[in-house]
Amino acid sequence: MKLQVLLENTSINAALRSSHGLSLLIHDQDQKILFDTGPNINFKYNARKMGESLQDLTAIVISHGHGDHTGGLNYLDLARQPIYAAATVTQPHYLKLASFYKYVGVPQKLLSPLTDHLTTVEELIEIADNLFLVPLGPTDQTTKNLYKQQGNTKTIDDFEHELMLINVTAKGLIVITGCSHHGIVQMATLALSLFPGKAIHYLIGGFHLIGLPYINNLGKPKEDIRMIATTLNQLPINHILSCHCTGSKAFALLKEELGKKLAPIRTGDCLLI
Repeated sequence: MKLQVLLENTSINAALRSSHGLSLLIHDQDQKILFDTGPNINFKYNARKMGESLQDLTAIVISHGHGDHTGGLNYLDLARQPIYAAATVTQPHYLKLASFYKYVGVPQKLLSPLTDHLTTVEELIEIADNLFLVPLGPTDQTTKNLYKQQGNTKTIDDFEHELMLINVTAKGLIVITGCSHHGIVQMATLALSLFPGKAIHYLIGGFHLIGLPYINNLGKPKEDIRMIATTLNQLPINHILSCHCTGSKAFALLKEELGKKLAPIRTGDCLLI
């Protein structure tokens, strides 16, 4: 597998544009899969700079229904290839700031076009040889300021709109997440349970350990983040690549325990796995 980071919060050089969001380009055999699009056109700009066309994608995968992972859909022809996401990906989602609800879901002008071309993922499916999508359903790993709307009622988001991608290889599983709202430990454990006898060769994605991106604070107590690191270190995981919503402060705490097993990925990185 070749993995290119088309967009992340930071960049390896000034020629590429960074934004708060995530977009990964996955090459595996004859598959070319776009995993999330970031919030804007920057992923597409960076793809051109990196010598990649997005005209020949075989699939688009949306990890969950937040705008920093879906806004770039506005700059793609959604009819060209299958688009996979959880069934509730277009549900309204909000960030609560004091008493104000800021809309953070799929950009509203994209709701109808996305629905028209969406293939919903409601159970484990294999979208290509050894490439699986896992819908995660509702979770109790909630975040106090993230909400969803059902009808006229806003309730704490249970993240039933989240999924992960798993590539089964001879060296082990490659597990790719968007923001890991279900908890990165829980997601890694689920991946291991789905493919018994396989270790995780690479665990890749954002781990949602940041509080508010605007102030880059911790989203969990330090002792909780250290426990996450300890648990990840005890699981059969060879390499961990983290980015985006992990946040620099939480990354530093994880690094204390995980050492060389953990590394960052940034806009412009290209990895052969």
